[in-house]
Amino acid sequence: MTLLLSDIDHTLFNDALKISPRNLEAINSWTKNPQNAFYLCSGRNLDSLLNIKKKYNLNCNLIALNGALITDNKNNVIQSFPFKSSSIQPLIDFCEQHKLIYIIYTEKSTFARFYLLSMVRLYQLAHSKSNQLKKIIYFMGQYYRSFYSRHTHLYHSFNPGNNTQILKFEMFSSKPQLLKKAMQIAGTGLACTQSSPRNLEVTSKEATKGNALNFVKNYTHQKSTVAIGDGQNDISMFDVADYSIAMQNAFQTVKNHADFITNDNNHDGFANGINHFLKTN
Repeated sequence: MTLLLSDIDHTLFNDALKISPRNLEAINSWTKNPQNAFYLCSGRNLDSLLNIKKKYNLNCNLIALNGALITDNKNNVIQSFPFKSSSIQPLIDFCEQHKLIYIIYTEKSTFARFYLLSMVRLYQLAHSKSNQLKKIIYFMGQYYRSFYSRHTHLYHSFNPGNNTQILKFEMFSSKPQLLKKAMQIAGTGLACTQSSPRNLEVTSKEATKGNALNFVKNYTHQKSTVAIGDGQNDISMFDVADYSIAMQNAFQTVKNHADFITNDNNHDGFANGINHFLKTN
């Protein structure tokens, strides 16, 4: 049996946030083999993964929030790695100081910080991706839906108490120096990674995609593993997997850890990468 773990955004999804027909065909072909298993492995929360699984009728297990939450094929949570909210209070204070949008994922809810100037922050994030007005407006809409349509709006600093269990903290900025400073503030007691140049994702040290891969490998008693992705949060699972596939649109640092580089996410890179693996292994 071979375990296949796939990132979603900029990997399985194209820029229109859809799974292409060829990629969907590749997934279905993979899961038709009873010797194989497929995992969606993403920084997204569990509800988002469940919606994707349902929309595309996927036969898969789920690894959410960069490995902080893992389910079996029937969507039962079999492992989680929370941490106390007090661990990220300095990061919350930093975001509040600079009016940076952040999202907090707890075991029961998600909260997205909303400021009076949040639309300015959305514009800055979108403008860092494109100078074309039409694309800026499109990306602003994507960011707004991602931040505020699926999460509870938070109109003041997050302050639930020190014992609240957090699964992931995520912050956003168009300024790399602010993200770098935030990473320094987080220190070495938490796991920090990026799935894009405009975000920072913070989880428990145990909650990484690499640790998640090791867990499901031991949980299922399987030996062979394949991983495909594009972001820095995918490096840990690349280093654990027997075979790793990076997207053409991946960070160069991610490509450096891959066994094979496939097409980009808008040209069926997932399907081509999996087909290459099947032909050569």
